[in-house]
Amino acid sequence: NVGCIPKKLFHAGSLLNESFKKDAAAYGIQVGESNGQDGMVQEPTTDVKWDVLRDNIQNYIRSLNFKYRVRLREKEVTYFNKLGTFLDPHTIEVVDKKGRTSTLTSSRFLIATGGRPTSLDCEGGELSISSDDVFSMEKSPGKTLCVGASYIS
Repeated sequence: NVGCIPKKLFHAGSLLNESFKKDAAAYGIQVGESNGQDGMVQEPTTDVKWDVLRDNIQNYIRSLNFKYRVRLREKEVTYFNKLGTFLDPHTIEVVDKKGRTSTLTSSRFLIATGGRPTSLDCEGGELSISSDDVFSMEKSPGKTLCVGASYIS
C-alpha cells in the first residue's frame, strides 16, 4: 500500500480543495472579505497542511496493513513478506530483506506480487523521484509531473 491508495487519498484531498475554491460562493458560503465590487467575494484561499495530510494518510495505510494482517491471522493464513522463486509446483525458495534464503513447501500458495516503481533511465532521470518517495516527503512537492503507465501516473 505505498502507491495506489495514498495516491487516491491525495487526489481526493486535491479535488476537495479545488471544488471548495470554485464552488463555495455558488452555495452561499462566504469565506474571506468582500472585495468591494458588487459585494462579490474573492475566490477563497486555502492552506493545505502537507505534514497533516501526509501523516494522516500514512497512518491510514498503517491501519489498513494492520487490519489485513489481523484478518489473515484470523483465517490461519501464514504471511511472508519475502521475494520468492518457484523451484517446483509445491516448493518456493524465498529471500527476506536481510538476504537470508529459505524454502517453503505447500499444496497451495497465494502470491500477491505488488509492484515497485522503476527509476528513469534517461538524461535528467537523476532528478526524478518515485511515487513511493513523493508520498513521504517532508515538504509538499508543489506542482508535479507524473511519468509512467501505471495507476499512479
